[in-house]
Amino acid sequence: MPKPNTNKNPNDIRSKKTMRDIKNAMLSLIAEKPFDKIRVEDILREAPVQSNTFYKYYASKKDVLYDIGNDIVESMKAALKALDKADLHGGVRIFYEEISSREEPYHRLFTSDEYEDLLEWMRDKYFSSGFFTSFVSDSGYKEIAGTFIGYTALSIYKAWEKSGDGSRTIDELAAAAADLMLNGLGG
Repeated sequence: MPKPNTNKNPNDIRSKKTMRDIKNAMLSLIAEKPFDKIRVEDILREAPVQSNTFYKYYASKKDVLYDIGNDIVESMKAALKALDKADLHGGVRIFYEEISSREEPYHRLFTSDEYEDLLEWMRDKYFSSGFFTSFVSDSGYKEIAGTFIGYTALSIYKAWEKSGDGSRTIDELAAAAADLMLNGLGG
């Protein structure tokens, strides 16, 4: 993930509004054109903010994108707190619901190959949390477990999304993914 500019004060009300305006501008532009065609100048015009204001909060347009991703991951992690620690199905379901329920332009972030790096970063940040690593008792394997769960969950979701199979609900998909993760192919 790109390193955000550390000059921002995210607790200041004006800073929060400015950052929200910049992120909303980015989302609006993502709905209109590919990421590589979006320029910082486009964000400035859409937000509208001055160049020095933009760079006070973000070092690049990619930093804005990852800040949007971070907001989504933090929302998912907050939802995990309501789950029982043994509810892998529920944890996977939260991830699937988040990435499937969003309208454009979020849907593009989750399904377009041009945002693959962002989605993988979000997967790693979400599934490396203590909630998912708690399914393994050997501390030497906790990081590997989080990686395995994350890769498996995302791979299953992408295959389901590409197949267009509407016969399974998100909950059924999450249950099948959790069963595969816990019991393997023989489960």
